[in-house]
Amino acid sequence: MAMSVRVVFFDVHDTLIHLARTPPEIFARILQERGIVIWARKVAEVYPPLDELETRRRRCSSAEEQERFWLDVNAELLAKLGLDDPGGRLARALTEGFKEARWWAAFPDVEPTLRALRARGHRLGVIANARHVVLDRLEQTGLTGYFEAIVYSEAVGVEKPHPKIFQVALERMGCAPEEAVHVGDRPYEDVQGARRAGLKAVLLDRRGEHSTVSSDGPRIRSLSELLELLEQLKRPTPLD
Repeated sequence: MAMSVRVVFFDVHDTLIHLARTPPEIFARILQERGIVIWARKVAEVYPPLDELETRRRRCSSAEEQERFWLDVNAELLAKLGLDDPGGRLARALTEGFKEARWWAAFPDVEPTLRALRARGHRLGVIANARHVVLDRLEQTGLTGYFEAIVYSEAVGVEKPHPKIFQVALERMGCAPEEAVHVGDRPYEDVQGARRAGLKAVLLDRRGEHSTVSSDGPRIRSLSELLELLEQLKRPTPLD
């Protein structure tokens, strides 16, 4: 018989919370707050595709390298916009400004789902590829109190899909892998990583971006679908 899911872990960015403004809008706003008038549409003309930035960011092997990466990206953008930045002061302000929690908001389906899960007796946690600022973002969006454990890569020292980050989260919650499910928006990091660590996994595909990708597990378009899915996961399967 299938074992019931006691613990539900969540990814954070683009699973629980999202940028409430586009990166070019944030870039322009930070500069405007420093007295530099520039329009977001002008920034958008030179801003790299987000998937390209994410691919480049993943090549960084440490938090220090990631910091340098974003400093370089912002310096390049300032140069393309024709803005002088002696000493890198503006690039630093942009890099720090993007970390601020004020740019983030919870998806509308998040809090109702978290409340319903807790009402059903599930314990909740976070497993995220993120820096320390994730704590401020969860606090800013009012989500911190829902979670018993918030495990993130900068604190653990490895990123998903490395099994260690899942193992640390399981230890913090005091549960076995087969008693837990991890929900996230990335097929490789979230789904394959969780399954390799022995957890069940659910792919949250809010925009239908992964319809042609094999996720090796259930796929949902909204967190509200998770409630029924967890009921289904209790039922025996031919492999049980």
